[in-house]
Amino acid sequence: MSLLQANLLSVHTVSSALDITAAHCRELSAKLVNDGVTEVLIDKRKGQKQDFRVDLSVKAELIQHFAARAVTGHSTSSQVLTELINDTQKTTISSRTIRWHMNKLGLMKIKKTLPILVEALKKTPDPAC
Repeated sequence: MSLLQANLLSVHTVSSALDITAAHCRELSAKLVNDGVTEVLIDKRKGQKQDFRVDLSVKAELIQHFAARAVTGHSTSSQVLTELINDTQKTTISSRTIRWHMNKLGLMKIKKTLPILVEALKKTPDPAC
């Protein structure tokens, strides 16, 4: 773009190098001159701010079922958890979405250690009693 603005390269050459149309290339060049690099070329997308299909009650249900099933030795597969959550919450969330949230919440990292922790807590006398 700098070479285009310095008239060292043609619009056609720059647009083909960037794999954009000549019109878009001219538009970007003009915006760069007027607004600068940070306003034109740097991606400012923030992403989705909130989960629309998986609200707090669904996440709570996911954590509850995951923990109970992990501690008791039952399957914690996304398919099983999806069926349980969709039945109790009356939703139609996919198992892929459940799997994504399981990973996002870090549940897969505690799958093997949670039953061990629960057993250790059962054997330890409670100092509050």
